[in-house]
Amino acid sequence: MQGTDYGTKSYREHGHRMLLIWLHGVVTAGENPSKELFEGLVAIGRRDLAESIRKKANDDPSAPRRCTAM
Repeated sequence: MQGTDYGTKSYREHGHRMLLIWLHGVVTAGENPSKELFEGLVAIGRRDLAESIRKKANDDPSAPRRCTAM
């Protein structure tokens, strides 16, 4: 693969790219990204992580709700 980075942080960059691709697909389909992420994490047995993310998202109601990446 041309342009592949094998550095110590390449896994993180790849993960971010994958999440952006996933987010684009979810938003394009008109789905709620938060709900889809929660349900996906629960489906793979990570309810603890799903609840943690849900709690953080609901902690600050004054925080902007629009994704800055899109």
